[in-house]
Amino acid sequence: MGLFDTIKNALVEDDAPHVTPVAKKVETNYAPTPQTTQKTYSSPAQTPLSSGKMKDILLNGLTSNLSGSPYLNFQNMNNKMKLKIADTSTRLSAISASMEVQGITKQAILDGANNAVAFLNNESSTFQSELELNIQRLEQEYKNKTDNISSLLEQKQNQIKVLSEEISSLQKDKSTTDIQTQEEKTHLEVSRIEFSGSLNSIIQEIRNDINDININLGV
Repeated sequence: MGLFDTIKNALVEDDAPHVTPVAKKVETNYAPTPQTTQKTYSSPAQTPLSSGKMKDILLNGLTSNLSGSPYLNFQNMNNKMKLKIADTSTRLSAISASMEVQGITKQAILDGANNAVAFLNNESSTFQSELELNIQRLEQEYKNKTDNISSLLEQKQNQIKVLSEEISSLQKDKSTTDIQTQEEKTHLEVSRIEFSGSLNSIIQEIRNDINDININLGV
């Protein structure tokens, strides 16, 4: 697993111990020892890691990939002795003497330190490349989502426009129908009045004729 994946997993995984080799081993001039179980650090998704946790991951990467390095042994001893021996020269001399007893020379320590720098520089290049690819992927996903939303938005806006036009047309049709219906009702009412008036007039004329007949023509 690369450094980028280790850091990415640390953002979302539970804080549970498991093996986390960081990258391929770099060439060294000493025999590596078996890898030890490492521990990742959890953090809420999409929340950046703190500098402390990021440093832990980098140091774990060094320990996992450069295990047995004379420099890492030197660094570990140096860190432990800082509180006991404040003077740098005295402390380093004591560490050097102790490591020389084990057959570890100053040059071996320096070679290990240079290997550590080379490893970190290599991891940095890989990390930056993977990070850039993920940024590009994220930007493409964002573009795809926003393009889809924009397309749907345009469709809905067009639908709203069509519906608005249909509603306006229906409102006009309703208004026209209301007017036409009222006019037709008025015409029918006028016809009914005229019909009743004409009917009553004719009936009255007929009754007048009946009355005239009865009076003027006798039995």
